[in-house]
Amino acid sequence: MKLPHAFRLIFWALFFTGSLFTRAANQAPERFLAFPDLTLARGETSTPIPLADHLRDPDVPGTAARITVRMAGQTRTIDLALHDAEAPLTVANFVAYVNAGRFAANFFHRSVPGFIIQNGGFYFLNDTTFDQVPTYPAVKNEPGRSNLRGTVAMAKLGGDPDSATSQWFINLADNSANLDAQNGGFTVFAHVLGDGMTVADAIAATPHYNASSLESAWTDLPLTTGSLARANFIETDTTIVPALSHTVTSDDPTLVSASIENGNLRLTASATRSGTTTVRLTTSDLEGGTIVSNFNVTVPVRKPAISAGASHSLFLKTDGTVGATGSNGYG
Repeated sequence: MKLPHAFRLIFWALFFTGSLFTRAANQAPERFLAFPDLTLARGETSTPIPLADHLRDPDVPGTAARITVRMAGQTRTIDLALHDAEAPLTVANFVAYVNAGRFAANFFHRSVPGFIIQNGGFYFLNDTTFDQVPTYPAVKNEPGRSNLRGTVAMAKLGGDPDSATSQWFINLADNSANLDAQNGGFTVFAHVLGDGMTVADAIAATPHYNASSLESAWTDLPLTTGSLARANFIETDTTIVPALSHTVTSDDPTLVSASIENGNLRLTASATRSGTTTVRLTTSDLEGGTIVSNFNVTVPVRKPAISAGASHSLFLKTDGTVGATGSNGYG
């Protein structure tokens, strides 16, 4: 549907009473299985070493997602830790929308300061046209975790606990007394990581308008200025991201080179040199915590081979060992 050139705006006075965001301090990545020292023959490439078998982020036990937010000409991010184990159906539903590209070019269409900001309902087809996000079948309600500040929950229809589809919201305050029991309880399926709530608060502090004459759900539409130009919406793209990122170096890359491909560490030894070097792996989480893992890789000296041939012969020594004579000089 086309956005009209003129419409009636009702400006609500800015109001924000969100409680202070208190959360546990970030836990740095942890190494639960040590990297052993390795030996590689000259020219040998190691089998892939899955980094997930050695390292994890205790703050993100499941899937991680990133919401890229474009607001007033700036781009910021809100990273989420999804609760795969606690809300498996809801997380699978959310990931399905992400993987299908249905959470691209979305925008926050509802902002109630001190309560929630809501997304997942609408997307831009182009600069002047929007539409509703096409939905999958509703997902069964999975209440349990409390709707505290910084948690992310599914929106649904009144009087129908199992009606959630694509729309979700970020709790700006402790809404547990209101939302944990209402309508069967609102399913919390994720929480905001790092400083993402500063972005959520900035969205909540943006002026919001009543544009329900255009779209009935837009009673509290956040816009950076009072115009329905696309640039004034708070637009988002959501992607699934790794919870951990890695960089690797070798103290002697000409002896042993190191690289990471698809979450696997690969090591390749020199075809001509021998020696020992230290490989250093730095692992970072989405909140800036790091851990460094060091281990040694040895490329041994290649022992000369003795083979029977026309130029030499093998014989049994009196002590029971094998000797050789011939043009190779060993014997």
